[in-house]
Amino acid sequence: MILDLDDIQARTVLGAMSFVANGEAGGMSAMDAKTIEAAGTIAMGLEDVDIASLTKPTPEQLAARVPSSGDECVVTRMLAVMSLVGAVLDSQKTQRLQAYATALSVDEEYLGILGDATSGRIGRATDRLAQRGAEYFLPPRSAGSGSEAVGALMPFGDGEEKPDLEARYLRLRELPEGTFGKALFDHFSGNCLEFPGSEQGQVQTFAIPHDSAHIL
Repeated sequence: MILDLDDIQARTVLGAMSFVANGEAGGMSAMDAKTIEAAGTIAMGLEDVDIASLTKPTPEQLAARVPSSGDECVVTRMLAVMSLVGAVLDSQKTQRLQAYATALSVDEEYLGILGDATSGRIGRATDRLAQRGAEYFLPPRSAGSGSEAVGALMPFGDGEEKPDLEARYLRLRELPEGTFGKALFDHFSGNCLEFPGSEQGQVQTFAIPHDSAHIL
């Protein structure tokens, strides 16, 4: 289990996830429901999750039932994931997430990035994500800040394309179904991503580990 909570605590967290899931579009999708069920059974060790019986706690109620032993950070991250199920930014979901985070006294950078993204400050959110990506995946001298970090992660523009490198990745389409290489190609092509070497491609040391993790 990820969280060692008693039954009441666990169902309070799941109730908060349910509340976050009901955003501007209203209602809960099948994917939302499966996410909450998986969180209950896998992350919290519950035998079953009856979504219809979950009550939506106020931020104060959630904070009162989550022990302050590091669990509050994990709970907030689970709520953040819940706000992004379906891969659509929703300002109401983010606002509910932020209210719970404030009550839990959690103030991690990703919350600010989500706030920027859902408020229309996409450029600022992208710069901050690029900066963190550069710090984790590039040599320290290459990380830079803001637009410098974006340039370090996407070095193939302005005539710096590497067709031979891109071609190596494009040949993955020829591999049999069920191989990792074919799955990597399908992931990039299906999500309109460009491979390293192309004008909009990202540097290999970031793009390939990052997207391979998604596939796995």
